[in-house]
Amino acid sequence: MSDSVSMLKPAASNPATKPVLTDALVASVNAKTTNVLVLLKNASKELKSEELKNITFANSFSAEDMVLTDIILKNNLAIEIFSLDTGRLPVETYDLIAKTEKHYNTKLNVYFPQAATVEFYVKNNGINAFYESIELRKSCCHMRKVEPLQRALKGKAAWITGMRAA
Repeated sequence: MSDSVSMLKPAASNPATKPVLTDALVASVNAKTTNVLVLLKNASKELKSEELKNITFANSFSAEDMVLTDIILKNNLAIEIFSLDTGRLPVETYDLIAKTEKHYNTKLNVYFPQAATVEFYVKNNGINAFYESIELRKSCCHMRKVEPLQRALKGKAAWITGMRAA
């Protein structure tokens, strides 16, 4: 079995749904990760060298994002990795952030909502107000996700995000 497949597993992974790592599956995963590495390297080459430091990857700590994180960090690609901490993440996500930083000997960039904005929202609407209306949900998402994402992407030439195939 190849080292390419030995990844950090999410703390909340369910052993009952864990795939059996057959040689065929390992070969398939390794081929796919090699293709992703080639795509990332080619994308990096297309940007001017002074813009290279401006590539960023949004990591949500999902399985596909952990694969991209592994590829980026193991290959020392000049791609910044960031995450959004909404202030309402499960403890398993914080544990995975810590394990990732320790495993790769790196610090990830984490963007938070503005504390004063969150305090104002909660004081005026309640801690779980986003359940009460679409308007309050959109307001909550804007302050906890959209605004921090805008700060994370400011000045970036390219934004990489992991998405599952349908």
